[in-house]
Amino acid sequence: SRSLTSMRERMVAETQARILISGRCVHFKGQFAGLLEEFLLSYESQQPIYLLGGFGGMANMIGRAIDDVNVVDEIFRLASENPVYSKLFEKHKKEGKAIDYERVRHLTWEGLNNGLAEDESRELFRTTNIPRIIELISKGLYKKNAAE
Repeated sequence: SRSLTSMRERMVAETQARILISGRCVHFKGQFAGLLEEFLLSYESQQPIYLLGGFGGMANMIGRAIDDVNVVDEIFRLASENPVYSKLFEKHKKEGKAIDYERVRHLTWEGLNNGLAEDESRELFRTTNIPRIIELISKGLYKKNAAE
């Protein structure tokens, strides 16, 4: 799990934005579901995030968690159904390096830092219309680049 986290940290350091779609919710190998960990690392680094939840998966759960902190409990419950993950979670806790799902409870649409207005981020999150997705991501990237 630590090597997966290191890989994801490097990805954040070497990219300018993150587009997240779908993602596994169960039976993953890291501290968090991979897409959730990528999201958290990008979010905490203030890297622009384009969250596409209309296709389901972890991306959908993250967007739902932004609006309803109770979804965090559902995310943790799904992860904990895997006995291997439960052992990893307890191991980290015993080592004083607890896997902190509380980080997910403090997310905001504004925190996506993606150059889009909140209503546009919400639309991007919901839509499965590929031309509209491209339009919104392009708009956000353009605004972010123009601001720099």
